[in-house]
Amino acid sequence: MRRPQIDPKTLRKHSRIIEKRQDPVVVAGDREQTDYGFFIDGHKGKSFETKFVQIMPSCMTPKWRHDKKTRVLRVISGVGHYETFQAVEGDGVSEQVTAEIKPITVGDEVVVAPGTTYRIKSSPSKLEFYITQDAKYEASLEELAPAETVAQVTADDLQSITPEDKTHQQAVVLGTDRSLRRNRAREQIAAQRGQQPGAGQPRLPGQRAPQSEDTFFRASAAGGINEMPVANFDPDGAG
Repeated sequence: MRRPQIDPKTLRKHSRIIEKRQDPVVVAGDREQTDYGFFIDGHKGKSFETKFVQIMPSCMTPKWRHDKKTRVLRVISGVGHYETFQAVEGDGVSEQVTAEIKPITVGDEVVVAPGTTYRIKSSPSKLEFYITQDAKYEASLEELAPAETVAQVTADDLQSITPEDKTHQQAVVLGTDRSLRRNRAREQIAAQRGQQPGAGQPRLPGQRAPQSEDTFFRASAAGGINEMPVANFDPDGAG
């Protein structure tokens, strides 16, 4: 049975939507460059360790396999694919062919069981995820094939971020986001009010809503103007 093909246009559109709707991920720590992007080491304990990984747009990791240990990925930004392979024997030669391609996006978890041959691909946007794995996982991780495309990683991408830098960046992003939301809210309110004179001006208790000149000065058939009396009565009385 032929595997259904993924439409590249749909994938690019989905990637742009996801990237636009997400807040930027800021992870503190030193960044180590790889052929597919970079990683930041996290906790290293006796039983498990963690790290943050970023795959640059339209790139992929090498083909990996670990015979004894487990690795778990949790996607936190972007769209990509988790591809697994199986060995096929032919003419005395073993070849790795694709067994499954699984789309992954924000919130998805991938459990890489021992003995699985796999790689991770990004979409036209970057893919970011956290890894939790058995201790010393990479000490005996086997690379069956290198990354097919070497990522373009800039000096800015590899700039280390301290916890203080992270706090400052998040404050700036949050403040900018709130300011933009306030401005959009004002624009929406103004558009709803249209050309009403005095729109947006606060009114005191008991004060009538402002009226246009055409409404206020209306001529009658008998002549004269201002058929609409204006009277602001104080609810507490005249005394």
